[in-house]
This record gives sequence, C-alpha cells and structure tokens, in this order.
Amino acid sequence: MITANTDPHAATRTESYGAPLTTAKAAVILLHGRGASPEDILFLGHEIGHAVISNYFVVQPPIRIQEVLAGYVEYQLRKAAP
Repeated sequence: MITANTDPHAATRTESYGAPLTTAKAAVILLHGRGASPEDILFLGHEIGHAVISNYFVVQPPIRIQEVLAGYVEYQLRKAAP
C-alpha cells in the first residue's frame, strides 16, 4: 500500500495546454517517461502537426509550408503553456 509519505508522485503536477476541455473539439493525453517533465513533451506538438498534415490533407503542401503549419501548432501549445 502506498501512503502519502512514500508516494513518489505525491509532489507532481498535471499540465494542461491548449483550449479548455469544455470548448476543445479534441484532446490528446500524453505521458512522459521517468525523470522527464511535462515541458519535455511540448516538442511533440510539432510532430503532431506533421501527422495531421500527412493524414488529413488530400494534396500535400510543399515541405516548407508543412514546416510552417507544424511550427504553428507547436507555437500555439507553447503560447498556452502556463
């Protein structure tokens, strides 16, 4: 049994980025590995942007435009960060 005195996660925090859940159209839950922090996951926003472009654009935009769009996703996440 884990008690408050021995729980290694007792002092951790949960981070939330982006639109509030009450108004968001979708949500992604990400878990980081041992020793990492919630901020370490923010860089994934760029890669998620690329995944959206790859899967939802019928015609793929030029690479430079893809980078701009993916960078915008990352920017929006960082801007919303506490």
